[in-house]
Amino acid sequence: KLIGGPEAGGAWTGGFSMRVSDGTLGGEDVQNWEGDVTTLTQIEASANVADRMWVIEWTAPAAGSDAVTFWITGNSVNGDAVPGADDRWNQLFFTLPEDGGASPDGLRTLFAGDGNVQAPEPDHHGVDLHHMGAKLRA
Repeated sequence: KLIGGPEAGGAWTGGFSMRVSDGTLGGEDVQNWEGDVTTLTQIEASANVADRMWVIEWTAPAAGSDAVTFWITGNSVNGDAVPGADDRWNQLFFTLPEDGGASPDGLRTLFAGDGNVQAPEPDHHGVDLHHMGAKLRA
């Protein structure tokens, strides 16, 4: 999901391009660039979605293939088909080590940005201890 940039509008709101050093990429509303399974980009129909979000699938290479490097570039644009000051680009490069035991089920969560992007508001805020009836003891 791309966060930040201008309000989505027009025929084009955003897009992405990515490449991996090993494994295969796929998903819905995306395409491998020129049939290369190590590259992926959005299709025209998914470049105008208001949420600027795509679900991708990466299939890891065979065991013993070593670390995999990911290169991802994304943009959030206003859809007027003219480069402008409010259009935003960002890039993320990272290497994923082969050792899947570093976290449960080999899952990783990555956040990237320039420090100016605000995270979305949480769906819920929870309940503080006072309202749960818990007594505070020192």
